[in-house]
Amino acid sequence: MVEHSGIGTYIKNIVPGLIESGVFTITCLGYKGLQNYDWLKKTTFIELYSPIFSLKEQLELFYKTPKCDIFWSPNWNISFLPLRAKKRVVTIHDVYHLSQKNQIPKLKYLFVKTFINCTAFYADEIVTVSDFSKEEIIKYLPIARKKIVVSYSGIGKTLEKDIASNVYKGQYLLFVGNIKRNKNVAAAIKAYKLLLPNYKFYIVGDTKSMMAECPDLQVLLEGMEEKIIFAGKVSDSDLYEFYANATAFIFPSVYEGFGFPVLEAMKFMLPIAASNSTAIPEAGGTCIEYFDPYSIDEIAKAIKKVMDRNYKIDRVAYEAQLNKFTWSATVNNHIKLLIG
Repeated sequence: MVEHSGIGTYIKNIVPGLIESGVFTITCLGYKGLQNYDWLKKTTFIELYSPIFSLKEQLELFYKTPKCDIFWSPNWNISFLPLRAKKRVVTIHDVYHLSQKNQIPKLKYLFVKTFINCTAFYADEIVTVSDFSKEEIIKYLPIARKKIVVSYSGIGKTLEKDIASNVYKGQYLLFVGNIKRNKNVAAAIKAYKLLLPNYKFYIVGDTKSMMAECPDLQVLLEGMEEKIIFAGKVSDSDLYEFYANATAFIFPSVYEGFGFPVLEAMKFMLPIAASNSTAIPEAGGTCIEYFDPYSIDEIAKAIKKVMDRNYKIDRVAYEAQLNKFTWSATVNNHIKLLIG
């Protein structure tokens, strides 16, 4: 999952932090692509070949996991078979598939429900990334109640080089995130169209599942191709450039376990309009504009407010909120949990 957005960001910050701490001798199990990361060179690497959440993966983890004190998975695909590990720890970021079961094909829902229940049963300890996710996990996986602990994710530094090259000129509204149903992008587009704006709306993120999960987007985009621009998945430097040159940021998601993009936008001191749903207020605190993600009118009003040239953010409040979420604190929390 290292190349995914939220979980990938988590992995790319936690694992190097655990390595650099010097507390652990680490063996890393994963796909060959991990070898592109310099931090992997400081571990013992064991290559895996099986698809995630498959029977083959279960067997491969059983055979390839070496004798160890701790087996930790940063996602909910731990081994259900006996391992040569004294303790099994898993991170469950959210239980979207269980809470939004009406949005999930029935067979997929049954598979996820069975798998994640087994994960909660076999794990000795469970980490999650927000108080909201903790309550949701306990609600759907009661066995997790005595095993679960919250460790907020962090927000990293921006790139040191000059990233504000103004490739993306003029005023524009920005959204960042995978284009899935829970991201509620269709509602943001409807609200944007209500305003008849003269600025563009850039939507940055993986679009692979877009049409399958958001079939109404195609109709909404008719005649708006020059104003609503899907940039797709971009490099870190391009992503930072989008943030650096945006006028404002919108995050209309109806379900989030944490909400990395809100903090990323805050790091770039952008005016932010975000959903008041799930874990997003934990990330955004009291210093951004919130709206009901199910109200197109409320979303439109929030967009209009933050896109106004006279809108002022509270920089002191932003800095105070960002200081609550550091990767060094997150890594230290994980170390205490793992060795506890």
